[in-house]
Order: sequence, then structure tokens, then C-alpha cells
Amino acid sequence: MESISDTSTLSKPIVGVLTSSRNIRRLQQQKTNDKYSLLTKANKVANTTLYFFCYKDIIYHNKTIVGTYYDEEMKKWKRMIFPVPDILYNRGSRSSYNVMKAVTSLHSDEMKVINSVAGFSKWDVYKRLVKNKKLQPFLPLTKFFSNASDISKEDFKKIIKEKRRIYVKAVQGSRGKKVVRVEKIRNGYCFSHFNNQLTSVHAKNKKEVLTLLKDFFGSRSVIVQEGIDLLELDEQFIDMRAELQRNGQGELEVVAIPVRVGQKSSPISTHGDSFTFEDFYKIILSYSEEEVVELRKKLDDVLKLFYKALEKEYGPFGELGIDIALDKDGNIWYIECNAQSAKKSFLSAYDNETIERSFQNILEYAKYLYREKKKKIQTL
Repeated sequence: MESISDTSTLSKPIVGVLTSSRNIRRLQQQKTNDKYSLLTKANKVANTTLYFFCYKDIIYHNKTIVGTYYDEEMKKWKRMIFPVPDILYNRGSRSSYNVMKAVTSLHSDEMKVINSVAGFSKWDVYKRLVKNKKLQPFLPLTKFFSNASDISKEDFKKIIKEKRRIYVKAVQGSRGKKVVRVEKIRNGYCFSHFNNQLTSVHAKNKKEVLTLLKDFFGSRSVIVQEGIDLLELDEQFIDMRAELQRNGQGELEVVAIPVRVGQKSSPISTHGDSFTFEDFYKIILSYSEEEVVELRKKLDDVLKLFYKALEKEYGPFGELGIDIALDKDGNIWYIECNAQSAKKSFLSAYDNETIERSFQNILEYAKYLYREKKKKIQTL
């Protein structure tokens, strides 16, 4: 396999995108996805050395990587042996042992990462953020259980006493697969979750609810959150997945705030429709121009507070997806943060210019990290 004999000829920084072995196979078959095409297009402007790899591509004994890159002249994806990247952009599964082993093996003072961590524990994030008095008004009351079966009748009774609706979430989980809504109804409780399709089960009493939770979560650790009376459209849950990034100057930007409208009666919005922030509030909710501008400013300020608080706790981030929502009184609520946002709502709702700028930001931020690293070395 071709290898780079003179690494000094490579454009700097070298940016390596860690992804799944399935994605690498697809690239080798010349099947790309939108996000990788957009990143490759952004690289034409950024002029970094960009390649993609999975954990299987790491050659541990000599610290090199079999990278997959797009050859602009031949208009095809090719493979070549590259040095370890200057900047790592981790888009691999955060729960995979092999991916974490790969990141650990590559990590050194020489290599910088776009995001300090690959994923979050919902409970760990809550514990850290709730200490911040500025953030407390935006955080729903949350309780932790090391095992779903540890939730007792007394716990459940106390939690749901004041709220007719609660959410139970796996501490580690993504895409809403391990999220349950329990709602008090006239003749018992409605237990609902969404995984490819909405599933709703009627439980006659607390004992049946606890059995359903145990069956659904198994031995997983969970958090139980108070259900907020969030904004709805015809029984469709509404929230927002804000995309925040640091740009080529290291400055924080709220790039977009797509609004997500879930499927009817679904406890999550992940698999619903997406709208731009402006279109949703102006056209669908009939907000005035002034109201939209005012709300956007309020959200931007709150989102930046959360982003900076997360950086203070975990280290620098080049990008985060932060889920927030409004209740029926217009109050802002934090839902969760994502170190590897899939950007589905963003890509679905927003214009090409905004989308392309966001992918440009990733590589420009990589260049910023590289410049800062060189400055630090020169001052030593």
C-alpha cells in the first residue's frame, strides 16, 4: 500500500476523522454520506490534510494509520498510510471498547482533539451542572438509580406525586432509544417509548410500572426526571437541538437552533419533523419579528452558559449539540448535551450556506488548535 515518504509535503494540520468500520467500508465502495462529503468539500477551502479511519486501521507498532481520503484528481476514495493526526475528530461510537482503546493509544501531548470527551453520562453532567447557580433554573429535578430495579414503590409515589408525568432515561444512551415516559392517567399509568415506532402500554398500578421499567432497562443505571409541561402541537412534543461550535478564531457560535416536532404522542422528538428556528416560530407559531429576535437572543445566552460550563467541567469542545425546550409559560429547559451530534435535524432543516459554514468551522477550529499548539511550543 502506498505510504507518504515525506510527511513535510502534507498540508498542516493533519486531521484524522475516527469513524466506524462500517463507514470505512462504505467509503471504499465509493459510497459516501452527506456529512463526509460536506467535510471533504470544506477541506478544499481549509486546505488541511484530511483522512478517515476506524480502529482497525491503526498500525500500533509504528504509530501510523491506514487512512481513507478523497482523491480530487481521480474523483474517488483511496487508501494510504498516513502519520498519526495532529488533530483528532472523533466520530466513532463512544461506547465501543475498540474505539476508546484507539483514542487512548493515539492520544498524546502532540495530538489535539476537537472534543475533550466523546460522550456524556447524563447523571454525571447533571451533578456537575446543578452546582452552577446560574444554570439551576433551567435544570429539571433529576434523581439517580444505579439500577432500574432499585426504584421502589415509595420512590415512584414520591416522584410522580407532584408531577403527572415523569421521564426515565438510561444514564448512557443516544437517539432516544432508552427513554421512557410514564404518565398518570385516570385508570392507571401510560408507559410509552419510541424505537422505530411508538409503543404505549397501560399499567394498572405502580407495581406494574416498576415491572415494566425493570424489563425495559434491565440492569442499566437510570435517571428519573420530572416531566415539564412543554410546548406541544396537537400532542406532538417540541424541542430544539442547538448546534454550537468554536470557529477558526476559537470564538463560540450558536450556528443553528433547529426545532424538532415529534410524532404524535411520542415521548421524544428525535424521529419527527424539523424546522429552522425562524420558520417555526414565525410561520407555525405566528411570533412577531421582534418576539423571534428576543427569544433567539435569550436562547443563545443560555446555550453559551451551558457550553462554557461544560468546558469548565470536561475541557475544551469544538462543537456540541445541546437539547433545550420551552414550556407553555415560555420558560427555557435544558434536556441534554451531545458530544457527537448526528446533526440530522440541522441537515434536514437548514440552507446549504449555513450547513457548509458549520463543516468549515470544524476544520478551521482544527487549524486554530494547531496554531495554538505551535505558539505554546515556541514559548517553551
